[in-house]
Amino acid sequence: MQYVAGKCNIGKSNRLKRLVLGTAFIFSAFAIYYIVESNGLDKTFLLMLFPVFSIGFLCVLEAKGSFCVMNGLNGTYNLDKGEVEINSFSDLFMDLIDIIILGLVQGITEWIPISSKTQDTLVYLSFLHGNPDFVIPILLFLHIGTVVAAAVYFRKEIIGLISEFLKNPKDLKAHAGSKLGFLFTALMFTGIVGIPLLLIEKKFLPDLNASLLFVVMGLGLLLTGVLLLLQKGSNARQKENANWKDGILTGLLQGLSVLPGVSRSGTSATGLIWRGFDSESSFYLSFLLSIPTVILAELLLYLGGNLSAFPIADGLMLAVSSFIFGYLTLGALLKVVRNINLAYVAFALGLIVIAAGLIGAS
Repeated sequence: MQYVAGKCNIGKSNRLKRLVLGTAFIFSAFAIYYIVESNGLDKTFLLMLFPVFSIGFLCVLEAKGSFCVMNGLNGTYNLDKGEVEINSFSDLFMDLIDIIILGLVQGITEWIPISSKTQDTLVYLSFLHGNPDFVIPILLFLHIGTVVAAAVYFRKEIIGLISEFLKNPKDLKAHAGSKLGFLFTALMFTGIVGIPLLLIEKKFLPDLNASLLFVVMGLGLLLTGVLLLLQKGSNARQKENANWKDGILTGLLQGLSVLPGVSRSGTSATGLIWRGFDSESSFYLSFLLSIPTVILAELLLYLGGNLSAFPIADGLMLAVSSFIFGYLTLGALLKVVRNINLAYVAFALGLIVIAAGLIGAS
């Protein structure tokens, strides 16, 4: 195909791929609308329609039009590497399958006590054989999806906290004794531990073996299980009692999550359990804390990563995928922790993480 400036020279196979992806996303938008309306679900679910339908519409435009919608933002127009014959359905759908797999991995691992960034990277490089140069952009877009999922899920809580602050912004004593104080202190101590640790790890320990960290994390999970077994339901603290003192230990432990393989949700939930909160309140506060924490971490990723070469369309689809799976698993996990004894889950995860560390060290 002859290159023409301003035209979307992507070839027949890529046009067909965009047409299929676009049609799938548009149908998904209508499916979401039907599910929400027919089941009387919260109308906030309809917020998912905008990004899903928009991505589908833009993909169809790229397929049918003679211009680049997404890649044009990067100044990239001539994407045609010659006409490629499609021999199987896997050639056509591999991009969509990759996006779904990565979204599913991020949507699940963001909320459980294993490192989501480690699992995302492992799946992308080892299983999907991806480009190492795209790891940071992929992590950025995947985490955007789950942080939006958390913000939508906790929207009433967030609105309540903002309203509480605006009513009397100068009453610092009252705010310190509430969830606002917990969130602020946890963020501050996360930065105090995390930023220097990140700089040290990048400068002096670039090839840090994560095996020892896995063993330490596993021992921490075993200790968490013991504390949960010793915890008496009537004496356990509830999420409404969180204050600035709880944020100190939570932030100190969460700061360790900058290290390879260390889980943010695992460290923060462990800190809260050690502070005497019941398992449901610990996970609830940990997930709520993830919103400002991940937003700040995303800024560091954005400043430290080369995003200009990564296709915006793929990034948006990754964000939508992780948003959908993240929202569903977040709600499901909070329901699960109400009905099971998490002590035994902590024991199981602890033994698995220790085993992974010992195998990696051997």
